[in-house]
Amino acid sequence: MKGTVRSAFSLIIDDEISEHIRTCTELEASKILEKKWSLTQIKLKAFIVILYARETYEAKNLKSLYLWNKQFFPLTMSRNNFMEILHFIQFDKKNERSQRL
Repeated sequence: MKGTVRSAFSLIIDDEISEHIRTCTELEASKILEKKWSLTQIKLKAFIVILYARETYEAKNLKSLYLWNKQFFPLTMSRNNFMEILHFIQFDKKNERSQRL
């Protein structure tokens, strides 16, 4: 891999893991909203980038409204999209938890 941010990121969260998170999040959102809800890989990756940036700025305890006053955050994703994904994000399928236990 070449020394890019994207290649370094893919060492942590590869395409298979990213797709799993996307699928689990879509299932959770669709269940809660009682209608089909979709999340693209691009939006999911933008969401994760914002989480990393928020931690880098040591701003995880700041209100999200403050962060979207900075130049980087609104150019990456709208605050509403970020909050919506944050509300639904899942890393497993809840209905399969008992089977795994």
